[in-house]
Amino acid sequence: MKKIRFATYYGLLGLIFIFNMNAGGGGSYSSSSSGSSSGDSSLTSGDMMKAMQLKNRLGSIERLLYSDQFSQALMLVRVLDNEYPDNADINNYYGFIYRKMGQYGKSGQFYKKALQLDPRHKGALEYQGELFIKTNKKELAEKNLVLLKNICGTSCPEYKKLEKALKKAY
Repeated sequence: MKKIRFATYYGLLGLIFIFNMNAGGGGSYSSSSSGSSSGDSSLTSGDMMKAMQLKNRLGSIERLLYSDQFSQALMLVRVLDNEYPDNADINNYYGFIYRKMGQYGKSGQFYKKALQLDPRHKGALEYQGELFIKTNKKELAEKNLVLLKNICGTSCPEYKKLEKALKKAY
């Protein structure tokens, strides 16, 4: 019974999201090109579905990461990267996976790309900061902490986690 309520809840939530997007309510994902010659930057229903699919698939990757299944997560990230090239979230996950696998050079490259695509990506700033701590570049981690403070204040989870990691490092 709980599974049915859970599925119903998230199904309704998805419909509300689609309705909100069609009504011009915005959203967290956007298309890199408007697809419209009139200059209208609103998303089409196809764009919205693609964004929702991406979000769901990123959630699957996140579950693998939380259970330390980095090789499986890496395979899924590669598939998504082919479907959604130049996506900051995907590059952030690449960086996270490689950092957890001890491949710090690759990790740094992907965090850098994620931040080139979205300089205000809170997750990439936090995780890159953790990489900086791991590689004895605490001053760079402190710069990321300042950036996070400017983006989301001192109460956002990314700021708090990086601040905690820096305190632990000293």
